[in-house]
Amino acid sequence: MSNASWWERAVKVLPGGVNSPVRAFKSVPGDPLFFKRASGCRFIDEDGKQYIDWCLSWGPMILGHADADVQEAAIEAIGEGASFGAPSRREVMLAEAFLARMPHFEQVRFVSSGTEAVMSALRLARGVTGRDIIVKFVGCYHGHTDSMLVEAGSGLATFGTPSSGGVPAGFTDSTAVLPLDDVPALETFFTEHGDKVAAVIVEPFPANAGLLIQKPEFIQACRDLTTKHGALLIFDEVITGFRVGRSGAAPVLGVMPDMGTYGKIMGGGFPVGAYAASQKIMDQISPNARPLSAQRKATLVGLLALLAVGIGWRVAFLLTGQGALDGDESIVGLMGRDVLHGHPPLFYTAQHYMGALQAYLIAAMGLVTFQLTPLTLKLTGLVISLAYAGSLYLLL
Repeated sequence: MSNASWWERAVKVLPGGVNSPVRAFKSVPGDPLFFKRASGCRFIDEDGKQYIDWCLSWGPMILGHADADVQEAAIEAIGEGASFGAPSRREVMLAEAFLARMPHFEQVRFVSSGTEAVMSALRLARGVTGRDIIVKFVGCYHGHTDSMLVEAGSGLATFGTPSSGGVPAGFTDSTAVLPLDDVPALETFFTEHGDKVAAVIVEPFPANAGLLIQKPEFIQACRDLTTKHGALLIFDEVITGFRVGRSGAAPVLGVMPDMGTYGKIMGGGFPVGAYAASQKIMDQISPNARPLSAQRKATLVGLLALLAVGIGWRVAFLLTGQGALDGDESIVGLMGRDVLHGHPPLFYTAQHYMGALQAYLIAAMGLVTFQLTPLTLKLTGLVISLAYAGSLYLLL
C-alpha cells in the first residue's frame, strides 16, 4: 500500500488522520507521510522512499531507530514481565542510573510521560510551598495538562486564558504567562505577586516554536527571584535532558533548579517520564510525610529500565563526542556522515523543529561542518546555521 492509501484510511478512523497535531502537515504542503520501518537514522515510507530522520521522534531517538542495545534490553525486560503493579529491581536500577547522571537531585519518581511528569511536579510545587501561582513563558511547551494549556493575555505580565477548548477558565486562573527572556517583566511580576508564586517552570532551551536561545542572565534571574521569594524553579528537560549534556541543561547553564522533569529518552523511545528533586521536596509526596497525590507510577517502568542495562552509557559516550562519527550507527553518527557526503533526501519540514536541536547537539560537539547546497535543502541549511550560531553563543 502507498502513503496516499494509508492516509485515505487514516482520516476515516483517526481525528484529522493522526494521533498528534504536529503530524498533520497543516503548516506545509501535501499530506503526511507514513513510515513502515526505520533503522539508524533512516526512514522508509510506504512508497518505498528513503529519508534521513532529523526529527528523532521529536527527540528521544538519539540512539537511532531499532538500536540493537535498546531492542536487546527491551526483549530481556519483557521476558521477565512488562508490569507487576509492585516494586521491581529495575525501578531501583533506573533510579540509580538516573541520579548518577543528575547529581543535583537526590530522588526521582517515574511516571508514564513528560506531560505526567510536569503535572506531578507542579502539584508537588504547590503542595510544598502552599501557594497557587505557576509562572510559565511564551514559547515554552510543557505538555497538555490543563493548567499549562494557556496563552498570554494582552498585558506585559498577565494571567493566562485557556488556549484549548475543554479547559475551564478556572484551571488556568493560577497560571501566569510572561514573555520569554525578559528580565524586567519577570522582576515586575515577582514584585507584585512573588509571595503567591509556587514555581517558575521553564524550558532551558525552548524548542517547541523553533530553537529559542535565552540569555544566561534570564535563567539566572529565574533562579535568583524564585530563591528570594521562596518559590521553586522547575526545569522542564523533556527536550534537553540527556541531550545537551550528560546531566542535562543545568550544568551547561551553571544554574541548578529545584526540580526537573524528563521524558522518554530515558526509555530508548519507550513511554516513560520522571520528575526529580531534593529528598526534602520529594519527602512531601505519598507515601511519605504529606499525602500529596503526585503519585502516578510508570506502568511499564519494569520494561523501561533501559539506562540500567548500559544504554545510558552509550548516550553519555555520544554526548561527549568521542568518535561519534567513526563506525557509529546511531542517529548522531549516521546523520553526520550522510550530511557530510551529501545524501538526500532529507526528512524535514517547517514543523520539524527537532532538527534544529539535533543540529545544535552535533555542532556543539564539533562533529560536523554543514554544507547543504541543493535548493531543496536551503531552508534546512538556514536552520542548521542558526542552531550552530546558537551553540557557539552558548559555549562562549
